[in-house]
Amino acid sequence: MMQSFKVRYFCNRLQQSYSTCRTQKLLSQQHRLKFATSALLEKNPEISNNDLSAFLDSCQTKEYDRKSMRAQSALDRFGDLRRKKLEQMTQQPEAYHPVIFSLLSAKNSSDILDVLHTMDRAQFSTEESWSDSHQDDEDRHTHPSIHRVYSKAIRCCADLGEKDVCWQIFEQCKQDKILSNELYNTMMWLCMYERRDLQAFQRVIELYKELQSVAESDNLCLHPRTFSTLLNSCTKAGRYSEGLRIYTDLKRNRKEMLQNARVFQAGVWLLCKTGDAKQAMKELKTFVTASQDDSVWCHSLFCVTAILHAIARRLYHGAAREDYLELAEECFTKSLQAFFKHKVEIPVSLINAMIQVYANCNDYESCLALLQRMLGAKNVLPAPTATTFEHALRSLLDYEDRDLKQQHMRHVVELMDKAEIARTWHLYNVLIEVCKDDLEAAKQWYSEMLNEKKPNNATMKWLVSVALTHFQTNANRDELRAFTQWIIEQHQKYNFPVDVDLKEALKNAIQ
Repeated sequence: MMQSFKVRYFCNRLQQSYSTCRTQKLLSQQHRLKFATSALLEKNPEISNNDLSAFLDSCQTKEYDRKSMRAQSALDRFGDLRRKKLEQMTQQPEAYHPVIFSLLSAKNSSDILDVLHTMDRAQFSTEESWSDSHQDDEDRHTHPSIHRVYSKAIRCCADLGEKDVCWQIFEQCKQDKILSNELYNTMMWLCMYERRDLQAFQRVIELYKELQSVAESDNLCLHPRTFSTLLNSCTKAGRYSEGLRIYTDLKRNRKEMLQNARVFQAGVWLLCKTGDAKQAMKELKTFVTASQDDSVWCHSLFCVTAILHAIARRLYHGAAREDYLELAEECFTKSLQAFFKHKVEIPVSLINAMIQVYANCNDYESCLALLQRMLGAKNVLPAPTATTFEHALRSLLDYEDRDLKQQHMRHVVELMDKAEIARTWHLYNVLIEVCKDDLEAAKQWYSEMLNEKKPNNATMKWLVSVALTHFQTNANRDELRAFTQWIIEQHQKYNFPVDVDLKEALKNAIQ
């Protein structure tokens, strides 16, 4: 079963990333890529494709620390989910049509092509389903249309890294007149699968225009998912202005499309990515009112958390607290009430998003209050994760009283230990980051880290960052020389390269 994942593709990505690092002399990133190789080939061969792809992208940039550490955590989380999904599939083959199950179980593209060549097309409906309900989505696994079969085959080939075969199947469908929104949507998705640059986006637009032509000639109605795929492609490629034009056109000329949950969610995600959290919240409330169903607040969790994350980013970049905090609390409260009302399990991602908002407001008390409710005996809220504690710690970043800050940090870590949540590399890096200019405290947390695990490259970066901030206000040349010698020794001890930029930054720390 492991063969069905695009391991070959990611090996190529890793090789390309190593080449980029060598060419640009980004030596420190090679350490990250070694971790990625290990995660791919040894630890988590079932990891989420999108998360590993994002991780590798972050490895090739100089601003990689936080992104790559978040991706590292995501690899484990989504890898577990992917494993569970595979186990469920193999244990319940009756949940899938035999042809679909054969496609999902294929070990290579040849097996997939064999399934397509030998199956009896007559047993499949040629009608394209228009329902987007969860139940109907499950029915399409057991009673798939011919369009679903070919689209699933393309997606399985993509997982195997056989992009050329995907296009081969697409061309065969066009020759055989097996044309549908789902087929074109799948190909649009494929374009953004490996890369999200301008070229990929232009190919998406070409496919959309081709689908429009097919719709006119074959009397095919455009499916709402076509527009959600189109909007999502704009967002993934960072083509926000194009996405907003498409979304505005839908609101003006195709209002019925916005009644579809997927299109609405794609629009909200786009707005959140542009930073327009207020308009995104307005769209969400309008959709809830139009649908007359307040369960949208819990069933559209993706939109709720996207809005909260957008608000958190606004606050992080200096937006006034009074402009956004009330909006975030309204969004969070309405969603929480819907979860309670409809007796749906509250996801920890919702609580974490709100704690991140409070953290970016430097509101440690609110972070702690939510955290303690999560740790409460009544189990009303989900149990916290390491991310929960990391967000809470970041609320102390600009805390002025050094001693009190360290007391609060220690309290949060003790709560984490009491909850029996393991301290991660990322947690220690956050602890060092939050020290800001308190070099002595940062080195103390570093010492605690060494009692449990070796540091990683991000740890060194944050130690240097704290030191540079410290020496801006504490111009002690003897202390600077001592720290420079110590940090170089730490780099050498744990086999991290000491680049020229590091030495130059320390040399110029005191002007």
